[in-house]
Amino acid sequence: MFGLQPGSYIVAAGERSAGANEQVHEALRYATTFYVNATKLSEAVAVRVEYGQEIGGIDIFLARVRKVKIHGHIISGLTGEAVASASIAMQRVDAHNTASIAVTAPATFDRDKRFEIRDVTPGAYAIWAEGADGGKALVGHAPLTVAESDIDNVELTILSERAGSGVLAVDGGVKLGEPVRLRFEPRNERGKAVEASQQGEAFQFSLMGDERYDLFVTNLPNDYYLSAVRVNGVDMMALGIEGNAASASRPFEVVLNSRGG
Repeated sequence: MFGLQPGSYIVAAGERSAGANEQVHEALRYATTFYVNATKLSEAVAVRVEYGQEIGGIDIFLARVRKVKIHGHIISGLTGEAVASASIAMQRVDAHNTASIAVTAPATFDRDKRFEIRDVTPGAYAIWAEGADGGKALVGHAPLTVAESDIDNVELTILSERAGSGVLAVDGGVKLGEPVRLRFEPRNERGKAVEASQQGEAFQFSLMGDERYDLFVTNLPNDYYLSAVRVNGVDMMALGIEGNAASASRPFEVVLNSRGG
């Protein structure tokens, strides 16, 4: 592999996926293996490449493991009924659930709205589902640990957007000369950023109920910064804002301050 930009890389090798018309009957398959010889992303060792550097000896030895099947249902958070037309995806996650790699894992549904995912190797994953119910988009995800046995009872609830509102609290009650902009950034790369719209003194937005966000405020005057985001009186800026905490009747309090350290 050549022409890489300097940086840290995760190197992996895996068996080619079977095509749509190919049948795979072996109980054991070659697992995707990360350098150095780990089948879990959490155990992978990053390879650091500097300017002009050449690195050898990045050898990966594929191991044969038993790939398993995953079965379950996708449940609508609106009706509590199983959804048969959801789109399902899986991601490998590291030990801190902060990095992920998409996994090719096509899902099929049977007549009982039960999904099946084949050929999954052991490891830590996040499973995602997107669907619709009553014309409303629904999204959900959950952690999933896969061992060497089939999993038959996954139930993933997918939720709709929640309308929310926010108000500004400015240090000393100062009136800002220019309007500021609020942007909610999801902590998972599959999520979508949300721009809030201002209506009078309040901001309006809609957040996905199964997502965690960070709030960024732009177009601030010199020396002003975002010091807190209070949700029901509790500062959630460090922990992240849960989408299901959004409420039109209980606005987030976005605190701006000019007294920096």
